[in-house]
Amino acid sequence: MLDPTLPQLETALDPIRMQGVLSASWLSERFEILHCEIGHVRHKPGRNCLIRYDVALRDRACGQHSVQMLCGRVYEPGQSESRWTRATQQPLMKVEAGSTLAHLPQLGMVLWAFPNERKLRGLDVLLDPVRLREQVLPVMFGQSVQALQTEVIRYIPEHACTVRAQVDGKVFYGKIQSDDTARRTYQLARQLRPGQVWFDETTQSLWQAEVPGRTAGWPDLAACGAALAAFHQQPVSGLPPLRQANGHAEPGRRAANLLREADQMLVGRSAASATLHGDLHLKNFLVDDNGNAALIDLDTLCAGDPLDDLGSFAASLYHRALLGDTTVHEAAEGIRQFASAYAANVPWPVPARDLAAYTVRAIVTQRVHRAISRRKGDVVDALLDLAQRLLEDSRSARDWMDLHAAYAANRPGTILDVHYKTYRKQKSWSKSHVTVTTSWNGALEVERWSASDAGVRAGWRFPSDPVVPWMAEAVDPTRVVKHLPFPADRVASIEILNYRPENRCVARYRILAAGQERIVYGKTYSDDRGLRVHERLEALAQRGLLPAPSLGYSPAIRTVFQAAYNGVPLRNQENRAALLHLAGARLAELHASGIVSSARFTLAEMHADMAKKLAKLAVVCPNLADRLQLISHRLGVGLATLPAHQPCVVHGDFHIRQLMVRDGRDVALFDLDEIGVGDPAEDLGHFLADLRGDGFDSDFVRSAEIALLEGYRAVGTSVTIHPQRLRWHTAHQLLTRAYRSLLQLKPDFDARVEQHLRWAEQE
Repeated sequence: MLDPTLPQLETALDPIRMQGVLSASWLSERFEILHCEIGHVRHKPGRNCLIRYDVALRDRACGQHSVQMLCGRVYEPGQSESRWTRATQQPLMKVEAGSTLAHLPQLGMVLWAFPNERKLRGLDVLLDPVRLREQVLPVMFGQSVQALQTEVIRYIPEHACTVRAQVDGKVFYGKIQSDDTARRTYQLARQLRPGQVWFDETTQSLWQAEVPGRTAGWPDLAACGAALAAFHQQPVSGLPPLRQANGHAEPGRRAANLLREADQMLVGRSAASATLHGDLHLKNFLVDDNGNAALIDLDTLCAGDPLDDLGSFAASLYHRALLGDTTVHEAAEGIRQFASAYAANVPWPVPARDLAAYTVRAIVTQRVHRAISRRKGDVVDALLDLAQRLLEDSRSARDWMDLHAAYAANRPGTILDVHYKTYRKQKSWSKSHVTVTTSWNGALEVERWSASDAGVRAGWRFPSDPVVPWMAEAVDPTRVVKHLPFPADRVASIEILNYRPENRCVARYRILAAGQERIVYGKTYSDDRGLRVHERLEALAQRGLLPAPSLGYSPAIRTVFQAAYNGVPLRNQENRAALLHLAGARLAELHASGIVSSARFTLAEMHADMAKKLAKLAVVCPNLADRLQLISHRLGVGLATLPAHQPCVVHGDFHIRQLMVRDGRDVALFDLDEIGVGDPAEDLGHFLADLRGDGFDSDFVRSAEIALLEGYRAVGTSVTIHPQRLRWHTAHQLLTRAYRSLLQLKPDFDARVEQHLRWAEQE
């Protein structure tokens, strides 16, 4: 149904059915209807609908053909009779073909026969050649009129009527409007075209001399762009500010999202105010024999951002393309020609990104709105799809990042984890998405959102992880008991410490067994990594390097368990420097353990991966592109000059939060998931870079490096950390943290990237 509130629209908007209705309810017997067309529709869903019918008639008496315009307004059931009664009290002009005013109760419609009208006043004079010639035109022009011919060239019910008048061989256009627009237009337009514009007080009509030329077409777009540039720079006093439309209530959230995103792209834009036309489309440009274009129809003059006019014009061309006038690709090329000619003739910039945003605004607030109100809704989805593509193609990588960062920052609850999936290629950033984990109302919620997917969200509530279906069993106190690889009567409680969606989860289990309570930590994985971690823990335990016993691995829930270590975080201790000496010794023991493990990435592989990350970061931060490229090149060249090293077992994720202290003197290393064979300097570089990122000052970082190296060397192993390799790894890890600011959409993204880059440059 077109409109549930106005079910009669099914008939009112069907010209074939309306031909029968009008023949039976409006037409006089002397005439017959040959054809009925719908010339104009303005629909306010749920309220009313205004329809202009253009009815082709034949006079049965003489055989003469004519066209009669009828204006019908459809009201809600029960509302039309009172409107008809009110309308009968107005003075009316007789129409030969049928009733001057009719009430069609079966349609809830009040029908006016033109030139009778509900709102336009003065039509009786405008359409009367005698009164125009004798009373109106001589007063305006200051001289008598000998010959006059008029014709109605445009009629928009309850809004405006325009006539073309040939006066003593010259052509003029007169327009009556339903409000005081004509007077305001006269006051402004006469500044642009002195001696070419007049206003008649009697009819409240605006008159303009004909502008010579033909209606512009696609080949004239460059000339139109140049003409608009000149128009924008003409000074006009008293211009009202542009009124921004906010679009129509339909088609709902999608249009609102597009409008919001376009507005976000324009935040911070500063532009000089220009003289705007306010209703730009090809039919409002005329082109003379020399190929020069001029603007007509100056009813909507205002002051505002010049790109508002350009966006409105671009939207009109895209709309014509979707209606079959040309292809969207050809329309885009025409818009480019128009904008280029315009930009060449104005002193201000015309950024393509800003023009795209204004075009999207115009598509939503003007084209979509008109398609809905004029009952041409079959093009609405195509218009919105086009607006979506324009936004995606015009957004920079930084735009995409900011959109996703804003979404993540505005999630309800406490944000626990943010992961932004990105792409290096510029146009692939439209496929990026963010996954946000929050604590909300006592539950962990995961949402995945992409700005290019019309604001559609996907997600789940923990532990219903789509990639880790066994997660639900691993964190259920009653169901996990049967999977524990150690004796237990029951699990009293489970506390989630860390959850990475579709990857892993760390939980703290309170276990009851034989009347005793113990704390156990379990890490559940999305694959069989837990088995490999368990094997490493067993190997470390055999060498006495595991601070807390490994309790086994459960393949059913892919979880590795480890006993708790009764200690406190080293970073919170006052004697951190002395404790870091012990930490260095523990690291040396790990490096010298000789346990069998798979090889980690080579330095060449690490640098190749980092080069890709820095290139992606440069797309988001073009102001840093040269510095990022330079340090990437420096690290690559530096590989060839690094002294040789002895590969050994490395921690792989060594930082101060992995260190625990017991009894004030025993330091232990934790979180050994990333153990592998690599460069021993990698661990220390990781540690130092992390200290800087955690906000420790440079003096402490330097003292920590000294303490760690002293403790490391005091063990007396054959493994050596070369200073040059340490500097390389520290710089590499600082850049890794700069890149993580992008992946985690850090609120202080720019400052963090700049700071970590500067630190890396100093290494």
